[in-house]
Parts: sequence; structure tokens; C-alpha cells
Amino acid sequence: MKSENLKMRMDCRLTIFTLAITFALSIFGAFQFTLYSVSSSAKRKINERNQNNGTVLIQLLSNRESTAVQSAEADMTVAGTDGESSTSNDNGMHNTPLLADTVSPIEFKKPTLKYFIIEPPEYTSSLLTDKNGVSDSYYKFALNEESAEIWLHRAFQQLIYEEGHTIDPSEADVFLIAGYLHLNLATPPRPELGNQTEMIQLYKDKIVNKTKPHLLLTPTWNPGRSQKTGVAPLTDALQKDGVNMWSVGIERNKSWQGLPPNRILPIPYVVQQSLEQRNDKSSLTDKIENSVFYAGDARRNAQGWAGCHREEMILPLKENSTLPNVDVRIVDKKNRLDQAEYNHRMITSEYCLILCGDTPTSRSLASAWVSGCIPIMVGSRLRGLCEPPCQARFGWAATGKEYPHFCFPDRIPWKDFPEVDESKFTLHGDQVLQQVFSQYDKAKKQELRRTMMQVRDGWIYGWGDPVTSTSFGQVHKYLWEEFEKLVLVQ
Repeated sequence: MKSENLKMRMDCRLTIFTLAITFALSIFGAFQFTLYSVSSSAKRKINERNQNNGTVLIQLLSNRESTAVQSAEADMTVAGTDGESSTSNDNGMHNTPLLADTVSPIEFKKPTLKYFIIEPPEYTSSLLTDKNGVSDSYYKFALNEESAEIWLHRAFQQLIYEEGHTIDPSEADVFLIAGYLHLNLATPPRPELGNQTEMIQLYKDKIVNKTKPHLLLTPTWNPGRSQKTGVAPLTDALQKDGVNMWSVGIERNKSWQGLPPNRILPIPYVVQQSLEQRNDKSSLTDKIENSVFYAGDARRNAQGWAGCHREEMILPLKENSTLPNVDVRIVDKKNRLDQAEYNHRMITSEYCLILCGDTPTSRSLASAWVSGCIPIMVGSRLRGLCEPPCQARFGWAATGKEYPHFCFPDRIPWKDFPEVDESKFTLHGDQVLQQVFSQYDKAKKQELRRTMMQVRDGWIYGWGDPVTSTSFGQVHKYLWEEFEKLVLVQ
């Protein structure tokens, strides 16, 4: 009798355990199906939207990319301080309370104009057969700025009709010319196309109304590269053909973009951002008070081309500075900081020096802005001037104060940010920095960083792979807003 009761109890427990396992598996299966349904539904919506917006040259990201985006956005938390007043931690860091909800995001008005995208001609055979494979491998190793051509094209593609994007050329007020000219240079042309003449003709065949403004979305970065890729030859040929030509440019440089300064819209250098950095707000906190950082190459050509001597500028600071938190250095391939260390120093420094280079601009300004490091501009070159010791000898020319190299002047009060005299800084760097520290108190610095935070996404092209990512920054929105204003006042 006891053995029968024991057997019944064992059978009962086994039945309960089996039911529990079955129930758990059914719940897990339903959860998997729900995730699959949501993912499939979201992907269908993305594809439908892009079909409605016109031809997509590069296909949307894979399931793996979508999962990475969702995971990064879910896992990242917004860093910040809880209190209302500034505090210092044990490491001497000066915490500025700039939470995301303390700064109003930029609101873009509904545009009154419509743009139509002139798609890149299928110039190379490899792009026709394997767009993603070729472009992904190229942009991964190319100079950062070369990816701007694909970031801008894809970002403008995904804007909807209410944001100004039309797929009807007869309705367009302006035309955006997309071109993967750097990518074309690295891939063999189609057999029937042998040189830039044929490539330029392909673009000419796509023009439907020469009188309306046409904005080239392909910036480049030196005269030689411009000629090889066909950037300057293309803009020059279209302009001579009577097309109302404009271009973006990381500086207003005719030798780069093939157009005069008043026809070039400045945009930021490209600062690569991983998907994991999408919601990272670490650049908004933990600044070492009155700390200054700079690390850059000597740029030997800059001495002869622009009268820019970086080593002379920072040598007194490096060897004789009495200021406690100044970290400035000239680096080369042997002692270059790795990217993680460079980013950390920018993020934790309150000020970053912006020095001249071969030309008036450099990527350091964009890096500083994205990192929340207040730029100290040494010299007036970015304002379009060339004052001693500046000398415009090769590859660039002073554009004048009417055409500075600053991007988005309607959104950024550039006059509020520190600029110091280049000659005085070279001779008396310590004294010049002390004057900056005295002029910019905590309240003023907080206001500058508030501005930087508010327009930060305007310095970011996107997060992740430029070929497949759908996490775009807002460079294209700031650019579209500025270009529309220029067109309306014409």
C-alpha cells in the first residue's frame, strides 16, 4: 500500500513537472514568434517607406545590422549628474550638469521647397554587380571624409515628402546631385566607359532643368584628389554647360570643389561613430576644469603651403607651461595616440586647441564638437582671413570674412567661442590661455556646452556602417535648412 501511494505521488509530480515544462516551452515559442513578427513587420515598413521615396541605390541593412541597432539603443543609458550644481569628484573632474532633458532639441520648420535627387550613374561594372560588397570594403579603409558622399545621399533618400523630398522632378525646386566619385576611383569602369568624359556625360544626361539650383553632395579633401575623382572637373563642366551649380565642402576651397567660395556650403569633417555611441552622452560630463588638450601631426607641408608651424605654436606650452592641466603634443606614426585614448582625452578636457594645417580647416574641430570639448581657435583662418603668420601659398586661398569656413552659422553663434591671436599664442601661450580662463567663467562655459549639445547631431553623419546603417545624424537636415534659405533669398 505504501509503495502504491509512493508511486502515485511520483507519477503526480512527474505529470506536474511535464506540464510546467510544456507551458514554459509554449511561452518561449510564442515570445520567439512575437519577436519574429515585430522584426518582420518593422523591416516591411522600412522597405515600403524607401520604395515610396524613390530608387534606393544601396539596399537596406541586414537582419544582423537591425539587431545591432536595437541592441545598442536598448543597452545604452544616458550619462549625467543628478544634482543641479556643479561638483568635483575625487579625480579632480568638474562635472557640469547637462542632462539631455535640460536642452531643447533643434526643431526644423517644414520646408517650403522640394528637392529631387539625381542618382549616381552606374559608372562602374563592380558597382552594378556587388554594390554592398564593393562599397562596404572601400569605405571601411578610406579616409573618413570620403564616406560623406554615401552618408549624405542615403540620408537625403530617407527623408519623406513633408520634409522636402519629392520623386517627381517636375515638382522640384532644387536638385541634389549624388555621386560616389571616390568609390568610382577605386573600382574599374564599365567596359564601354573609359574616362571622366563619359562619366561627366552621364551626369549631363540626367539634368532636366539647368536653371534650378543643383547641389553636389560629394565633398573632397585636396586638389589632387579632386581632379582624380572628378569632383572639380564635374562641377566645372556642368557650370560651363549652364547648370546652376552649388556644392557642399568641408571647406570653401575652389581647388577642391571646383566652384567659388560663395557657391560652397561648409559641412563638418566626418567623425566616425559606432552604433554603440548612438545614445552615449558621456561627452556631456566629467570635464577637468580649465584643462586643454591637443594632439596632432606636425603637417610638414603646412609650413610651406600656409605658413602654419604647429610645433612652434605649442612648443612653449609643452616645455614651459605652468598651467596644471595642459596636455599638448605633436605626434607621428611612432607615438600616435590610439583612437580610444584620443577620444578619452577629448571627452575629459574642457578645451581643445584648433590649430591651422595645410589649409584653414582640420578634423579636430569636428572631433572636439562631438566630444563636447570647447574649441579654442588659434588664429583667424577659419573666419576666412589670412593674418600673419598665415601665408596662402598653395592649394587654398583666403575666402574673406563674408565666406568663413564655419558650418551652420544660422544655428551656431561662432562669435561666442574663443579665438586667440596666432602670433601671441605662439610667443606667450600660457598667458593667452590664462586670459581665456578668466574670460570664460563656469556659467559661460556651461552655456557654450549647452549650445554644443543642442547641435551635436548636426556634426554627425551617422552611426555604424555608412553603407548599411539606418541610424543617421542630422548633417543633412542642417544642410537642407541652410541651402533652402540661400535659394529663397536669391
